[in-house]
Amino acid sequence: MLNKAKVERKPDLKAEKEVVYAAKKTQRKQQLKEKNAKRRCKGLKRKEK
Repeated sequence: MLNKAKVERKPDLKAEKEVVYAAKKTQRKQQLKEKNAKRRCKGLKRKEK
């Protein structure tokens, strides 16, 4: 009888790559949000002067 609990699984590289890509995409979106927020603040300060 084979011990099925000890089956060695190969890593799912495609799934891992997708997870990394999604994380990078989320990080880029957050950076753009922050950048745009800073621009809006600077724009408002200029108008007030």
